[in-house]
Amino acid sequence: MSDVLKTNLNKLYELGVEPWYDNISRQIINDGSLKDLVDSGIKGVTSNPAIIANSIKSGDNYNQQINEITSASSSVSPEEIYWKCITEDIKSACGILNPNFVSLEVSPELFDNEKATITQAVELSEKVGADNLMVKIPATPECYPAITSCLNEGLNINVTLMFSHDELKRTMEAVSNANSQQNVVFSFFVSRLDAAANQFLPEDLKFKLAISYALEAHRIWEANKIENTKMLWASTSMKDTSKDPLYYVRNLITSESVNTMPTVVFDHLSQNEVNFSDQLIDFPSHDEFNKHLDLNEILGDLKQNGLVAFIDSFKDGLKEIGTKING
Repeated sequence: MSDVLKTNLNKLYELGVEPWYDNISRQIINDGSLKDLVDSGIKGVTSNPAIIANSIKSGDNYNQQINEITSASSSVSPEEIYWKCITEDIKSACGILNPNFVSLEVSPELFDNEKATITQAVELSEKVGADNLMVKIPATPECYPAITSCLNEGLNINVTLMFSHDELKRTMEAVSNANSQQNVVFSFFVSRLDAAANQFLPEDLKFKLAISYALEAHRIWEANKIENTKMLWASTSMKDTSKDPLYYVRNLITSESVNTMPTVVFDHLSQNEVNFSDQLIDFPSHDEFNKHLDLNEILGDLKQNGLVAFIDSFKDGLKEIGTKING
């Protein structure tokens, strides 16, 4: 990894932003790339069903393990194989990242099932067996009590698919209800809001709503701060190729926070040293945007679309496992 990347990641860290890598694969674990990123300064790793599906699809890294599992038991299901393979990857990543955190998400199909979410979260924690595992649980009404229960079980939690201030407040309440000092990050999805809202906004307000809304979320967290919790900025790649690819990094320099960034952002951070103090833009209050759009409707759509997309990716990963079993 480049010295430029190391310099940029260190700058972010000194400004209060932990740089995490939003990607995991058996390939980068085995070829040393993940270790190189750790040496460059990443402070954590996140995964999601789409990232895991891509890992399973890439090459033959899982073929030997799948063959061993199916040879030992012909009745094992694709989902059982999926979790055996992925928990092995996450366990390896936890060893490389230790003591920094690695996140693994419960099945997105459990978003409306409190008890099943708790059961699987505990099972995944036991299978990985690492103190620096964070189990990802979505911010849904059924999962708020699951978050409380999992914290009481001693799990570190990454609350994912969070789009609205209301979800943040309800999640913080769930965390406050736990008798626990476990670590929690509140994963607030950012760039997808601009991608959905820009079509309704005049030019001077485009690409400003997501940052404005995220900064207000940070103020909500700061005003009600809970020990061992941080805001995590997710979905921070720029979807418009004509814009600054580091836009959602430069403009989210917030205290005691995390920015989990995909490979494309790390590629840009590797090219040139970045002045993270040159990003100051006037971001109006999100109330200003309500003159042009129905923010609650957009946030609701983003939530639903996010849940569906992760469920589809999870099924895609299972389908790929099935293909490899039969191949």
